[in-house]
Amino acid sequence: MSLTNPQVEKIMREYDRLRAEAWADREKRVNEAYSRIPGLKETEQEITDLLYERARGRLFNLEEQEALKTRISALQRRRRELLSGAGLPPDQLDFRYKCPICKDTGYVDGRKCRCFRQAESDLFFSEQPIRAKLKTDNFDNFRLDFYEADKTDEETESPREHMEDILEYSERYVGTFGPGSDNLLLLGATGTGKTFLSHCIAGALIERGFAVVLLSADELFRILADHAMRRDGVDDGTYNFTMESDFLVIDDLGTEVNNTMSNSQLFSCIEKRIQTGKATLISTNLSLKEIRDNYTDRVVSRIIGSYRILKLFNYDSDIRLKVRQERQRREENE
Repeated sequence: MSLTNPQVEKIMREYDRLRAEAWADREKRVNEAYSRIPGLKETEQEITDLLYERARGRLFNLEEQEALKTRISALQRRRRELLSGAGLPPDQLDFRYKCPICKDTGYVDGRKCRCFRQAESDLFFSEQPIRAKLKTDNFDNFRLDFYEADKTDEETESPREHMEDILEYSERYVGTFGPGSDNLLLLGATGTGKTFLSHCIAGALIERGFAVVLLSADELFRILADHAMRRDGVDDGTYNFTMESDFLVIDDLGTEVNNTMSNSQLFSCIEKRIQTGKATLISTNLSLKEIRDNYTDRVVSRIIGSYRILKLFNYDSDIRLKVRQERQRREENE
């Protein structure tokens, strides 16, 4: 089923709040700029008046239209110079919406904005413990010093050097993310930072306005199994949000109950998201050999052939143990 009326109203109330904050914030910045810069208010008012005249379409003569366009451009340039001279940013007089795409309305050309779809997803998955981790698991808190700087004779780079490369790629991935972006497969033993990195990527994409769903493997397969068992074709929303999200994180693949049915469901999920250009990140403690041993040829072929593989390692060191030890030391020193 779709969202209930109270749920929709809750989302729209949040948009109302965001717009009110954006208006109040702009008014404060505008008043500050006007008080500091003589002539700025008059310049801004003239720009507004001319834009209004152009919108009304009173000037049909091409020469008059070009003259109006030139005048507006000159005034806008003057505005930028005045702001710059006072040490203020060029967007000092603009609205700063949380979502610049829909301007905190939730809709673009009559269709739900990505931020609205993320809000819907958040309602359906609000009780996930994994979501709370996004507040702390982010790129700013990523600790490269937890990775060993030394390398063995067999390794061409140390775990820290290798992780630096993966971290750089991940941040670039977020910055260029869009339809058709790479699917990601994070491989590594327990405690190498796979889940933390997946949270960093997911959280950064949410900040950019993309609809993101994070699920453990067990949670995903419960959703897939529930959808497959529905005879009436009616969905509670979780399946659709999972499949239609811009970015899906499947954490700890391999911990689920593995059988013929789950293999089939996993293939359908992976295949559908590939066909629709929706990116997926899978993290797992399994090696490539274990993936081949545990899943059907169709699943393996799709994962190996359509996912960028990022292998994390840190010799025999468990990062989660280091985190706990550091937290314990801080608590003892407080």
